[in-house]
Amino acid sequence: GSVEVYEEDSEVLLETFENVSVEDWYKIYLTALPENYTQDVFDLRVVGDVDFDYVVDPQANDSSNNIWRCGTIDSSGVYQLNQSFTTSGTCLNVTTSDVTIDGAGFYIGGDVTGTDYGIYASDVSNITIRDFLNISQFTHNIQFNDVNSSLIENNTILADATETIYLIYLNSSNSNIIHNNVIVGNTTYTDSVNIVYNIYIDDESFGHVSNNNISNNIIQGSTSGASWGVYGIQFSGGDFNLNNNIIEDNNITLNGSTSWLTAISFSGASSGEVSNNVIRNNLIMETGSRAYGIFLGLLYGNALNNTIESNKFYGNGYGHCLGVSLSSGSNP
Repeated sequence: GSVEVYEEDSEVLLETFENVSVEDWYKIYLTALPENYTQDVFDLRVVGDVDFDYVVDPQANDSSNNIWRCGTIDSSGVYQLNQSFTTSGTCLNVTTSDVTIDGAGFYIGGDVTGTDYGIYASDVSNITIRDFLNISQFTHNIQFNDVNSSLIENNTILADATETIYLIYLNSSNSNIIHNNVIVGNTTYTDSVNIVYNIYIDDESFGHVSNNNISNNIIQGSTSGASWGVYGIQFSGGDFNLNNNIIEDNNITLNGSTSWLTAISFSGASSGEVSNNVIRNNLIMETGSRAYGIFLGLLYGNALNNTIESNKFYGNGYGHCLGVSLSSGSNP
């Protein structure tokens, strides 16, 4: 028999537990769910002769806080991987504050298809992710939604895909530190939009993005064939403010012969203010058709009192090739 999973009170089929025939654990991933999906109640339809005891989100850890598989972390504490593992969906889902996940030199891996997450956390704070050999092959390797006062350090984060990828994505998240990571993203052009975002930070709640510190990271991005863009560190704004963020001592290398390359960007298409940010001591090397080292400003807003100092830019572009581009406002 089988068990079909539907949207609550809907005929929309999300996934199916296939070939349920013997007493065992059966597992599926709801990979058809859209990004930022929050519903956690579903309808089940049993087809054939199937009996089951319960349906749960699998726990990632054992009683000693060893993480040995993908699943949910829903209690505060310090957790450590005791082996590497892979999945075809989302791996670790953090649903509580005050959690440390120590990779301990192991890795987690995905298959970089659909919308999946290596490590996902939402509406929590004080999350630490450290010391992973690699977090690789997810469309979103690490994503924080409304996560504050957290740390991502000493990890290698990788993705190679034919679609848009986010190596680290912070949405509506403030006062976070991204330090001493190796972050490498590559896309190969097909016939769809494909963009590499090594570090992407925005605010869908239209408030502010502030007090984040991105330092001492090695960031590499590239594309094979045509692409819509490769971004090293992208702060994306709208009707909100980007302020008091620090980007320093990063080594950023971007390549894409027919792509738009931007190493560090504070930008947006609507009103808002980019203010009191510091961009310092970064080494930027780019080869592409349009190469921007540092882009600062909003289309209809202001860039004010930002500090850009002691950065080095080496650009090889046969279109635009700009070390620093300021679209509006005044900066010291």
